[in-house]
Amino acid sequence: MQKKIVTISGGHGGAMVLGGLKKYPLDISAIVSMADDGGSTGILRRELGVLPPGDVKECLLALGNQEFWMNELLTYRFDAGSLKGHTVANLLLAALEKINGSFIKGTERLAELLKAEGRVIPVSEQLMTLHIKLGNGEILIGETNLDFSEEIYQFGVKDIFLEQRVQACDLALRAIEQTDMIVIGPGDMYGSILPIFLAEGIVEALEKTKAKIVFVCNPTNRKGQTSDFDLTDYVEMLEKKLGKDKISHVVFNNSPIPDVLSEELRAKEGEGGIVSIDRRKDVSRKYQIIEAAILKNEKIVFSDNDAIASTRAFIQYDGDKLAKVLIKILEE
Repeated sequence: MQKKIVTISGGHGGAMVLGGLKKYPLDISAIVSMADDGGSTGILRRELGVLPPGDVKECLLALGNQEFWMNELLTYRFDAGSLKGHTVANLLLAALEKINGSFIKGTERLAELLKAEGRVIPVSEQLMTLHIKLGNGEILIGETNLDFSEEIYQFGVKDIFLEQRVQACDLALRAIEQTDMIVIGPGDMYGSILPIFLAEGIVEALEKTKAKIVFVCNPTNRKGQTSDFDLTDYVEMLEKKLGKDKISHVVFNNSPIPDVLSEELRAKEGEGGIVSIDRRKDVSRKYQIIEAAILKNEKIVFSDNDAIASTRAFIQYDGDKLAKVLIKILEE
């Protein structure tokens, strides 16, 4: 019987993890947020009233076994006209939601087309509108503010919340209930990961699970959001939502970031851009820290036609290296 793994992450971080895990005989479920409202996804959400397809698309493509030409077609991003910035896959998912009357059914149809080695589950079938509380008490509405608001750089993020209640979908809750291991991250904490915990039922399901909960700590910080964070800061951030001592393992990269990428990161995110580890902190912790060389050494380059390319993390992990670490934890 195949072991079951649930991932909780964003689009690019999730895709990286899934691309490595799908090479093993596993039953994989990826749970993604429905709070995204930037770029192509944001336009489709506002103009068509569909659920945000972007993160789902990234994860499905990673799990898929499509031929090269199909991948090239689905990832094609228009560079002119009213469709500028949209990918074919985003448009296809929006159309499939309209045709099937359900985003989940539309996602399942695309998974069939791609011969996906697993399933991608929206955390809810309701739209999520993220509210961002700043350090000065001001509230910004919309996830895209995390990428473009100067006020976030100035005052920092204190918390995120939803004004309207959003119920987690049964598929997501059932996946958590039945899984052997849950992998949280890597990914944008405020924009992709923590919003998943805001859907009603998710935290309760995680509290009840007997599965191992593994947190994959990001290699880099976000200016105004996680500036100067170390590993313990990230764990405490999660524990505010999950509760103390729920995380069983933390994966931390110990391979150095190349100097040329460090300089570029410093220019983008400031001096506190690299996540550190202080072993003197939280000595009472119950989780096990797994240090491993999992970094991809080359810069990740995004399409010039991607409206939010400048906000994406260009330093990422190697999915195959990370998957080996995760499988070892699963088999313990």
